[in-house]
Amino acid sequence: MQLTSFSFIYDHVLRTSMQRIWHVTKEYGFSSDLLIDGLWMTIIGRLLELVNIKPKPSRHKLSSVHIKTIGDYVEENYHQSINTATLAGLVGMSVSRFAKEFRQSTSKTPYQFVLEKRIEKAQLFLCQKSAKLCDVAYRCGFASQTHLSDIFREKLGTTPKQYQKEIAI
Repeated sequence: MQLTSFSFIYDHVLRTSMQRIWHVTKEYGFSSDLLIDGLWMTIIGRLLELVNIKPKPSRHKLSSVHIKTIGDYVEENYHQSINTATLAGLVGMSVSRFAKEFRQSTSKTPYQFVLEKRIEKAQLFLCQKSAKLCDVAYRCGFASQTHLSDIFREKLGTTPKQYQKEIAI
């Protein structure tokens, strides 16, 4: 199997995915394992498209027991680094099958799912007026206060500090 041209070098999907991996690892280190896993899956999928290998569509979804297992694990470990391989291992699946079935079952990537849990926890911690943003970021599994702020602003449209001012007692 060979690539028939070198068009992959100029492919927008590959280029932007690689740039995103570079940016994320440079900015946040490897604490964003789930995001990096998702980007690698995108790259692999695109390379397969370029060599005309079409992955078979999966009609399978995770069972409610599997989703609960994943949810419980994330709830207990949101403050730690979590990667797709660990989540896949919890339900006895390969990483690629798990990622595909997880997305079909929840309409979210594993990375998005974990981020939502971390943001929920951050919102709870920010209800305390005395909570420091750097402590909240660390306690919720973000790589840094900047990482928390970036994701918080992206998901909620406000900064953690502004949220805290409006909600804290």
